[in-house]
Amino acid sequence: MLVARCFFILLFVTLFIGVLVLDWYLADTIPWSHYESSTQQLINGIPFCEYDRSRNFLRERANSMSDFSFLGVGFYMLVRSIETKSNNLTKIIMLSVINGLINCVHAFGSWLNHACRCQFGHRLDITGMWLVTSFITLYSLMQHIRINNKKNAPGILHRLWPSLLYVSTAIGSTFAMYKADIQFCCGERLPLINLLAYGASEGFFGVIASIHTDEYLLLPTNVFFEFIKEEDIQQAQPKTLLISELEPGHRYELVCTTHAGLVRYRMGDVINCTRFLCRADDLVSLPEEPIEIPRIPLISLAYRVGTLLSVFGEKTNEQHLINALQQTVWQWREQGIPVNSYEFASYPRLDVFPAQYVIFLELIEDQEHKIDAQQLQILKNTVNAEVEQELCKANQNYQNSRSSTKLGPLNAILTEIDVHGPGVQSDGVMTNKRTWFQVDVKNAGNRPVQASITDPHGQQNTVSVSIERKAPGEFFCEYDPREPGPHRINVNFDGQPAPNSPYPVNVKSSLASDPTRASDRTKFDVFGRGIEPRGVHIDDIADFYVITGSAGEGIMKPTVTEPDGSQIPCRVRKLNKTTYECDYVPTHATLHTVNITYDGTPVPRSPFLVEVGPKKDSRIRTFGPGLEGGVVGYPAVFVIETHGETGLLDVVIKGPSKVRVERKDNGDGSINVTYWPTAFGKYAVHVLDNGKDIPLSPFMVQIVARTMFAPNKVIAYGAGIERTGQIVHQLNKFTVDTHLAGEAPLHVSAIDQERQSVNVQVSYNGDGTYTCQYTPQTLLYHWIFINFGSVAIPNSPFQIWPIDPSKVHVYGPGVERDVKINNLTHFFVDYKEAGPGNILVVIKDAYRQDVSYNIVCDQDRIFRIEYTPKLPGVHFINVLFCDHEIPISPIQVDVESRKPLWSPKQPKIRAYGPGLSRGTVNEPANFIIDTNDADNIQLDIKIEGPSALTIDFQYNDYGRPQVTYYPKVAGNYNINILYAGKHIPGSPFAVIVDLNIQDIRCYGPGICSMGVFLGRSNEFTVDATSVTRSSSGRVECLLISPSGRVENCSIQNMADGTYQVQYTPYEQGQHQIKVTYEYISVPGSPFYVNVIRDCDPFRVNAIRDYDPLRVNVIRDCDPLRVRAY
Repeated sequence: MLVARCFFILLFVTLFIGVLVLDWYLADTIPWSHYESSTQQLINGIPFCEYDRSRNFLRERANSMSDFSFLGVGFYMLVRSIETKSNNLTKIIMLSVINGLINCVHAFGSWLNHACRCQFGHRLDITGMWLVTSFITLYSLMQHIRINNKKNAPGILHRLWPSLLYVSTAIGSTFAMYKADIQFCCGERLPLINLLAYGASEGFFGVIASIHTDEYLLLPTNVFFEFIKEEDIQQAQPKTLLISELEPGHRYELVCTTHAGLVRYRMGDVINCTRFLCRADDLVSLPEEPIEIPRIPLISLAYRVGTLLSVFGEKTNEQHLINALQQTVWQWREQGIPVNSYEFASYPRLDVFPAQYVIFLELIEDQEHKIDAQQLQILKNTVNAEVEQELCKANQNYQNSRSSTKLGPLNAILTEIDVHGPGVQSDGVMTNKRTWFQVDVKNAGNRPVQASITDPHGQQNTVSVSIERKAPGEFFCEYDPREPGPHRINVNFDGQPAPNSPYPVNVKSSLASDPTRASDRTKFDVFGRGIEPRGVHIDDIADFYVITGSAGEGIMKPTVTEPDGSQIPCRVRKLNKTTYECDYVPTHATLHTVNITYDGTPVPRSPFLVEVGPKKDSRIRTFGPGLEGGVVGYPAVFVIETHGETGLLDVVIKGPSKVRVERKDNGDGSINVTYWPTAFGKYAVHVLDNGKDIPLSPFMVQIVARTMFAPNKVIAYGAGIERTGQIVHQLNKFTVDTHLAGEAPLHVSAIDQERQSVNVQVSYNGDGTYTCQYTPQTLLYHWIFINFGSVAIPNSPFQIWPIDPSKVHVYGPGVERDVKINNLTHFFVDYKEAGPGNILVVIKDAYRQDVSYNIVCDQDRIFRIEYTPKLPGVHFINVLFCDHEIPISPIQVDVESRKPLWSPKQPKIRAYGPGLSRGTVNEPANFIIDTNDADNIQLDIKIEGPSALTIDFQYNDYGRPQVTYYPKVAGNYNINILYAGKHIPGSPFAVIVDLNIQDIRCYGPGICSMGVFLGRSNEFTVDATSVTRSSSGRVECLLISPSGRVENCSIQNMADGTYQVQYTPYEQGQHQIKVTYEYISVPGSPFYVNVIRDCDPFRVNAIRDYDPLRVNVIRDCDPLRVRAY
């Protein structure tokens, strides 16, 4: 050991002297002007160094000494590792060797870097040297992981280092796509946060602002910052901004000046100014009130300059592509395609006309599910259109280039080798049953494919695999396992393993050869309303679900019997390979028995006894997210609407744990119910009316385990969720702030009093906030539910009541002509059709002075306003409803200064009221005739129109005639008012009578929010019995596909006031269905329906192997292949 120690000391001294001599030679012989002239630029007349560091940094000799301090530590650790012989210090030895090598290479690389920069004016890339040392470190760590890791189990980092407190790495910007993989390594016990500091060789630029976001707080005391707007980055002399000039929502390139010199650097980092610091962040000490808080911006990294695709100035950066691909992958997941993440590479192809973008896309599947052949074909058919659609949304410049045909269509190439089929699924393969899988390499080149199987004993020759080339790039593989146990399917492409190869397959024994298979029945799960002891009524659709778990292939058979032994039909639908949906409709109020067997053996807890009650009709309705799901420890909320029914209401919740339930009476016939589950699992929520379940009760709710997010820190604000003030048929907005609540999905939904859903558009602002907007279609009150991670946020649900200021009617002599000064006059404000709210009236004279008035309430929601004008001239009457001015406001009234002389033979008679302009079918319309004490006997009223009308003539409290008529048919009417055989002023009055379509309802599976199937005929019903019993009205229906194509739907008049609508969608995605009655949109229209693909049994082929020697012989044991494509 003495010899080794002497050798390393001698080597260290020799290198130290050699480097000092070379450093002295280079410093004195190489002119600095060469380096300065090659790197220095000017911006705004100030020196700017774009490519390297400051001159003082290069001339600092302390760097050489510090580098050799690393070298010395490295040599010491190498010598220490050689001298250590104890087996207990093996890990310390390995650590010493690795750290020693890294320190040594760092010293040599740093010195060589400085020397070469002095010589050539640029940096030398020593990436290769770092790769060697990184490989040594990685190899050592992999050996440790291989021993301790559990396959497909999250939390490997915690198992390797149990004392680890948290993991900090870059999770924002373009690194966000890897966050899910890193979180899987961390598991649930190890928090994952963003890098604690944002810095570079020039210094530290910022510190982390929150462990829940990727925001940083800039440190202007460390570095002087300047910023270049994103649109000015490509300019030769861009203008720079100071930190006080930043605005949230904009992007800038970072420019910094350090304490080393007056040379600025363009860092190449494009940042996003997310927002300004507020008191709620609690990051730095802020001044107390009333001093204004300084503008302290928070930033996040967006992308690096230089990573652009720009053929015609579209400037597509990496973030644009990532946003487009993330949205596309999210849409695929919504369609049920198990895409977990992706990798991609891109380049502009210029050898074709027009030029186009080419993206090589490698998809990474879920660990538990694989992309099957049908889903892969969907991806191949739609990837170009869907990625390009999202890229156009992400980059407006790219959309302009595509619209002007400067750029050709995007070409997205799926490069992943696709291996799919039941033969490579982890479960479902049985012994003595031939299975198959397919290898698709069309997009990977023309290379050979090999496949082999490793049995449970590690042998590869016991199970043979037949490979058949079906088409160029498609290989069909079959095998027949003989014994149960874990197998591995090895698939190689051109001698290299295919992605995810080998594929683990757990082969199970068939029922005939493995009697122990019955033990797998403990994995069964049966749940649903149809097997609950109480709650099902006559004619109810009693549904339940059966999940077979790992029981393998078999026959699931449910039967429903009554006490006399008669069976009730039970419909079964297989949703996937392990899940069955079943339902039945009981017809007698008696005890029913539900038996569920699998391959003839009852499943756990079967049979189920269900007490079916008599048919129950109730107006009580329930809705809300608390009837669908929830999270342990957080409140689950739903609403009960009584609709005027009286009785003893109660809520009983049964499940894995006791549940605390709270009720809040809103005072308007609705009740908010909140409950707190304390254990995960399935719960049955019973809503009882006088001890009996209401229709559809009990509701089956899935409660999941708690994760790392805080829904109680989510804040919703804005005019769109205020109690009232939202205008019908107009866009209303509100904001949801989640930046302090962690990461979880946000779900916002809205429903009106008639349980018609209202479409809510949610858009992410990039700073932890979401903008939500919706358009109410009716004057009924609405409920808005805001859930964060399946948990209701504080104060959710929000009850709102839209208004319609255009339905406020103002009429009477006080708003007409010939108003006289010093004479008391009046007018009426009718707002009974405008929704809830307050009326505000302001009257000003010609000099803009307020005119006093009195309010007299004639009847419900009709005000009589009396005032006496004191000055002549034009008066202005402003009428506001819920702080919104009605459309006809301000009303101008000309006040005359003298009273005209009227002939006794010609009294001035006037008529006013809403019935002189508009009316509604089957609803009373009225108006008032002011005769000015004239003889009413000479009055004559005639109404002309499409149908005869019933006219009711009576006197009001002021002795004036009030006329009420009841139109039966929509159309144009003329009201003739004559006095002494002559028309009064304004007569005849033209009246438009509209239909009352508010009670028209659309229902049926064709407009179900759960979605419909592609290529299938769908239908729904339009119920217009409230308008007509003979179906005399005209109904039209338009189907608008995602591509914009408009089709007319087939409509059948049922001659009983209802219409049957049929349509067949031929595109996937969200469709709009617009329904009109007599050219007026019915309530709820347009309806939004999501079209998805369904399984197709006609794409299954059964093929028997052909044998020329046995053409006319068919035996029971002949092999039969079943292939689904």
